[in-house]
Amino acid sequence: WMMRRTGQYKLLNLIFGILPLVGAILIRQMREDSSPAHFLDHHHDVVALVASLPSEQLAVGTGYAQLVRSLGQLGGLSAASAVFQSRLTTELQERIQRPGAEEIINRIRHSARIISSLPPDLQRIARDAYGASLRSVFTLA
Repeated sequence: WMMRRTGQYKLLNLIFGILPLVGAILIRQMREDSSPAHFLDHHHDVVALVASLPSEQLAVGTGYAQLVRSLGQLGGLSAASAVFQSRLTTELQERIQRPGAEEIINRIRHSARIISSLPPDLQRIARDAYGASLRSVFTLA
């Protein structure tokens, strides 16, 4: 609507560039007892690209935008996974100091479902470690 009405997208870029930052900050501050939060997806970049291209270049421009977006998602997911696993391992190793700790840590790292079958003290430790790891991921984001 705004693009059609004004022909400008600078304000849209500004608004929808700030909203993901606000979302990331809110997610970073989320705790176990927090209310649900949602990310805002933004497609304004593609709108701006399409609006600026001549009609014979639309297919190439849109394809390139999708390629860049896909590569960004893949890189972001890989980085987030690496940070999460590294931090989770460190957190669990610091918090679990008992015989058989390595086995427990490996089981927790490979499946979050195992947490519900752990003793209550280990459940709390595992949840806190997961929380710290997720906060690291959202700080990266």
